[in-house]
Amino acid sequence: RDGRPLALLPLGVVTRRAGTVAHWLGGSHGNFNFGVVERSAPALLTAPVLRALLIAAGRKAGVDAFLLTQMPYRWAGLDNPMARLGGIPSVERGYLGRLGPDAEALLKERLSTNARRKLGRQERRLADQGEIRFFRARTAAEVERLLDGYLSDKAGWFQRRGIADPFGRPGIRDFLVAAAQAGLSSDRPGIELYGYEVDGKLLAVLGGASEGRRFCSMFTGRTEGERARHSPGEELAVAVVADLCARGFE
Repeated sequence: RDGRPLALLPLGVVTRRAGTVAHWLGGSHGNFNFGVVERSAPALLTAPVLRALLIAAGRKAGVDAFLLTQMPYRWAGLDNPMARLGGIPSVERGYLGRLGPDAEALLKERLSTNARRKLGRQERRLADQGEIRFFRARTAAEVERLLDGYLSDKAGWFQRRGIADPFGRPGIRDFLVAAAQAGLSSDRPGIELYGYEVDGKLLAVLGGASEGRRFCSMFTGRTEGERARHSPGEELAVAVVADLCARGFE
């Protein structure tokens, strides 16, 4: 519009037997595909306009079809113009919740009395086994430690269940490390990593991405074994929520 871009769609192109297809980058690793959309774009990019633009772009790029999956209808209060093209609902509902400045009040509002008591019991049982430490990765070494712990636990989990490990493909670990270390010096990494350990033993890891005052959990994992009975993954999730509230996330 007037020489200004309205939307940037990060698409990759693959050639299949049926033809050349453009799709969102990330494949099955991407649950919410939106692109970068200017605030005025939804009012301008109606379904007929968008369809005409995609057809023109596809012809110019030699693309036979667009495969646009796993798109939210709305994001941060903004309608997704791509969703106007039709399709079928995703199997993933995409839950979100509001945060606030008072983490204790938030947990009291969201969790039942029994659930909060259970969390307290779990924490006490873990504390009986050693000092509890919750931390957010601030150094390159912490990034490597958390990701190696997560990937190792996940590899074992998949192997015991006879499932192919999606994180075992070449380049996945390198990508996660690079994304988690990029921007780390300015405390704005591409992927934020959190760890929960007891007596120096890493029990749970959570990774996510932040944008503005929004945080999206991307992956989480916990170790298996005796200590896993006390749900360190749940304890980590609660600690992450408290940390986000303290940092002003909404």
